[in-house]
This record gives sequence, structure tokens and C-alpha cells, in this order.
Amino acid sequence: MLKDRPIFAINLVLDHEEKVYAATAGELGASFMAATQRANDIYVVPIRRRADIVVSIARAPLDRDLYQLQKTLEHGLLAVKDGGVLILVSQCPNGVGEHSYIELIRELGGPEQVLKRIRQRPTFGCHKAGRLAQAALQVRIFAVTDVDHHVIRDIFMEPYSFLQQAIDNALRLAGPDAKVLFLMDGSVTVPTLQQRNAQVARKSAR
Repeated sequence: MLKDRPIFAINLVLDHEEKVYAATAGELGASFMAATQRANDIYVVPIRRRADIVVSIARAPLDRDLYQLQKTLEHGLLAVKDGGVLILVSQCPNGVGEHSYIELIRELGGPEQVLKRIRQRPTFGCHKAGRLAQAALQVRIFAVTDVDHHVIRDIFMEPYSFLQQAIDNALRLAGPDAKVLFLMDGSVTVPTLQQRNAQVARKSAR
């Protein structure tokens, strides 16, 4: 039986250019956890506070379509204040990509209706519609892409053709003293509040 035998694993951590940054080996769980720590070295970025405006930029190949923009959205949400402005930047040369979640949003309408439907009748793949709805209730989302503007509006975002236009409007909304944070590789950069890390460390020391 496998449960009576030790299981070993080899894990590779790839950097932004898909080159090997680290390799771990050993018992399955321990090897994986060691790899996550090495991944944190290159992908997790500490921040002191959430910003009023966050610009999260998708780089190739994760900028290929609107479906892939989810990664850039999720990481941006970790850094922006509630009620702030999140600006997503992605060329999306392949357009929308997989679009079933867009059809679900169009069918239901507003963010509240989407979340209500998912709670009542969760289906496979509806998580993306749900996350967009939750994000739209948390922050204001601008999207700088080549996707048709009406599609962007359908999924609770405000479309822009140029980044400067989006930043100018965000500053008008947030005020001249707004704090702005750029995630230059937002699809793979994970912002983490330093205060949260300190609290975890204190709990671990008890």
C-alpha cells in the first residue's frame, strides 16, 4: 500500500522568465513547503500599506486574453484599499478568450445578482463571475485593454484605451494626495502587508 511507503518528490521553482530558480527534493509535503518558501523569495513583495490607486500590469504571455486578466485582478486587490481604484492593464491580443462567465454576468446583471445566483445554484466555472462581482463591490475597476469597451462594461469594469487617461481619472476620484502603487508584473507579483507578516510571526513565537 502506498500509505505505508514514503513518497518523495522533486519540485522546481521557475522565475519570471521560466528559468529554474530553485529545486527542492524529499518527502512529498516537506519538499512542497520548501518550494513555496523559495517561490515567496521572488514572487511575494511586502508593502507597508494598501494604496488608494493600484496599477496592475499583465505581461506576456499572461496578457493574451481577458480570461487571463483574473490573475492581475486578484493580485491587485491585495494591494488596493477598499473603495479605491484598481487599474488593470493588459493588451489582450486574443480578445476575450473563454467567455462563459461573461454570458452568466450578462444574464444576471449586477454584482449582487451574480453573487446571489452563485450562492443558490453554484456551477462549475462560475467562480470567475463571482470573483469579478465581489471585486466590483469592493473597489472601482478600470481596464486598459484592446477588448471592445462594451464587453469591459458588461463585467463591471470601466474601459480605457490609454493608461494615462485611466490614471488621470483615478487621481480625480481619489484626490491629489492619493497613494499610487504599480505592480509591473501583476500576474505573478503577490503583494503582502508587512503588518500581517509581523502578526503571524508574533503568534508563531508564542
